[in-house]
Amino acid sequence: MPPTVKLAAKQLIMPWEELRTAAYLDTLPKRPVWTVCYGEALAVKKGMKFTPDAGRLEAKLIQRVIYDYRWSTALMAMSTPRYRCRRP
Repeated sequence: MPPTVKLAAKQLIMPWEELRTAAYLDTLPKRPVWTVCYGEALAVKKGMKFTPDAGRLEAKLIQRVIYDYRWSTALMAMSTPRYRCRRP
């Protein structure tokens, strides 16, 4: 695991999001979304519950941060314009 991912998860995301084992409606986004654990919103439905196994949930958060980072860098690479050098 990259040290920056561990740092981001432990020092930024976990204290900000808190651990919630029952799904709750996060009203901060423009469109409220069901959220659980440390801010996980992917495929979360009303009424979902997780056991409070902090180690497993922390590992899930770290996997999600790595996934999001890879996805965002791939999108940025696709949207970066490619310029060709013109020959004089």
